[in-house]
Amino acid sequence: MVKKLEIDALFFLIVGSFFGVFLVAYVKTQPVQFHTNAAISLHTTQPTTAPTPTITFEPTTTNDSQISSDGSKKVVLKTIHNQDLSKTYEVSTGDNGPIIFTKTLDASENITLPFNAWEPQNRYFFIQEMTSEAPRVLVFNADGSPFGDGKPYLDLTDAYAKLGSSYNFNTATGWAGYNLIVINTKAGDGSQGASYWFEVPYGGILPLATKF
Repeated sequence: MVKKLEIDALFFLIVGSFFGVFLVAYVKTQPVQFHTNAAISLHTTQPTTAPTPTITFEPTTTNDSQISSDGSKKVVLKTIHNQDLSKTYEVSTGDNGPIIFTKTLDASENITLPFNAWEPQNRYFFIQEMTSEAPRVLVFNADGSPFGDGKPYLDLTDAYAKLGSSYNFNTATGWAGYNLIVINTKAGDGSQGASYWFEVPYGGILPLATKF
């Protein structure tokens, strides 16, 4: 009887050992899971960029003017200095008169009003344009109206170029009479060339025996 109990006890011990080994092996094969009741939230902070300041360009303007000899007429030249260093010129008759001519030039070029811009009878005036190519002289009616052929101005330098003279245009010095502008020229060696009259409003070129 004692021997049978020993055999039974040994049997249960062996079975228990196998069951324990099986249970340990089973637990090791299961994935480990972690549980938490806390909600995990990830926050990313975006870098802040300072706004780029907006720079507004304000063009500057300058005004020049010439008054006729009797004070009854006035031509105004407005110069607008642009952001790209170019300049826009506006020519008007009187302080509040309409703009009769406008042009934008590079920084190295300009338009000017000569001190003797007005014709003695105040019917015409002229302006001078200095470009990188060549000087130009433009003649206008006093009120800014077009000439008989519909042109807004007379191009004195273009008329002289069409003359085909061997002398190079130099400058227009002013009015020699009621409708005559004096043209001075240069010879090829830089010395003074012949002088001419430019007749307004017909645009004719008259050679002179005397140099001005």
